[in-house]
Amino acid sequence: MESTLPRQHTAGDSLSWRVEHPDYLPSDGWDAKAYLIGPAVKTVDGAADGAAWEFSAPASSQTDLEPGQYRVRIAWTKDGGDTRDTHDAGYLKVLADPAQVTDGRSHARRALEAIEATLEGKASNGMLDMRLNDRQVRSFSVEELLKLRDRYRAEVAAEDRAAGMGGGNRVTVRL
Repeated sequence: MESTLPRQHTAGDSLSWRVEHPDYLPSDGWDAKAYLIGPAVKTVDGAADGAAWEFSAPASSQTDLEPGQYRVRIAWTKDGGDTRDTHDAGYLKVLADPAQVTDGRSHARRALEAIEATLEGKASNGMLDMRLNDRQVRSFSVEELLKLRDRYRAEVAAEDRAAGMGGGNRVTVRL
């Protein structure tokens, strides 16, 4: 099966990709439907395009697609649904719709900020009520907060490096 399924997609944008499979030709009476299975479940109908299938979803149908990792499966049906075969088509990472984002910080960054504010005695009630490992930030001991701070600092640093925002550019000077 050949597919042009993108690896990444932004919720709220139009989505389209093409699939060719020699065993499921439109001319042989097959129909196709893709299932995006992740934080939400979406379906996208396939339209015959010669010997291939075009899967297309307009932007208006993507606004409620939740961010996260989605497994994409295609169900091929024939004879009014009496014959059905399902195959994996890959994975799609869905990014948050920038028009819908109210807090663009990652969980790790929000947790780190709450932990550091708590250690400094400057945490808001919202920060103190944040839940980590099924406990409120306010319920952790100082030792636990210090361990969590180190863990979340590492996660935030990794996110920053992945986004090209730091790391690797350190200059060491000896006087």
